[in-house]
Amino acid sequence: MMISANQRSTWLRQRVIVTAFLLAACESPDCATWNTEAFFTSATPGDARACLQAGADVMVRDSAGLTPLHLAAAWSAHRGVVEAVVEAGADIDAMDNYFGTSAMHRAPLDMAARYNGNPQVALALLGAGARAETRHLLGAAAFNENPEVALTFVRAGVDVNATNSGGPTALSLAARSNENPEMVVALMRAGADLDARASYLDEAPLHQAAANNENPEVALALVNGGSDVNVENGHGDTPLLRALSNNDNPEVALALVEAGADVNARELATSATPLHSTAFFSRGPEVAAALIQAGADLDARNARGETPLHWAAKAEHTDILNVLLEAGADVSVRDYDGRTPLETAELNGRSEAVAMLRRAAGQGVFGPRP
Repeated sequence: MMISANQRSTWLRQRVIVTAFLLAACESPDCATWNTEAFFTSATPGDARACLQAGADVMVRDSAGLTPLHLAAAWSAHRGVVEAVVEAGADIDAMDNYFGTSAMHRAPLDMAARYNGNPQVALALLGAGARAETRHLLGAAAFNENPEVALTFVRAGVDVNATNSGGPTALSLAARSNENPEMVVALMRAGADLDARASYLDEAPLHQAAANNENPEVALALVNGGSDVNVENGHGDTPLLRALSNNDNPEVALALVEAGADVNARELATSATPLHSTAFFSRGPEVAAALIQAGADLDARNARGETPLHWAAKAEHTDILNVLLEAGADVSVRDYDGRTPLETAELNGRSEAVAMLRRAAGQGVFGPRP
């Protein structure tokens, strides 16, 4: 029987596919890289079993004290890889020595909590006898982008509001460090306390997000979940004040203003307003304009009698100076040392600010016109 050219072409393609499949099936994993991140990032359960059958040591440690189970727990996308290593006799409670201090040593479940986005890996370790503890929930909340991993520990019995020695809760850590807003949403739905206080500043989770997390969606998730946008920390500062003094992303402050933050709130220590902070820390003309549009007092005085214009002049943030001057800030206000913003700029050698303020005051470049 004659075979057509079309049939022969189809047969050849099928043979190539089958051959490639058989060759792939015969390929052996690179067991020389056993007990490395590279191996467990790409290994299948079959790869792990093949290496173990070939004599790979399940108890070997690297220079940081990490065992194969540590690395599988951290980097493998497959529950089956972890199960294969456990079945081979791995110690599920083995601790590394990476940080040098025993209190900071990590077991495989710590690695899964922090670094592995597949909750099935944590479940495999729990199923093998590892015990869910507060530190696992805290690690997942701070470092893991998948909220399901954190919820795995809540479902395993860890109190969502638990702390280690009175430190931050999972919600505070997520608000501070985790840029996935779904993490704080998941923890709130699980019953996390929106007003749990942390750090020497006695801060609520919203303060932590405002001051430290550069994703504005995290702060907004907390506000939308019921956090008071004007809650005060132990120093009397609101989240907006903390965002302006500490967060390098101005979008966080803008989000809080949009959410209704008090634009005339005062720092307890200095009596500075958000507009003072914007002027001094140079959070951008957009933030200054948003504060003014929301009703910020242009000429509010701090504890030294200084207005935002004084602070912008002192720091020579000319973009903020320009916004304040265009909005009508009073250039003649004197602080409690008797200095105007212009005199403050002169005292601090701020030549550009001096020129701008002289023009605004109707003076020439070299001083008052005769």
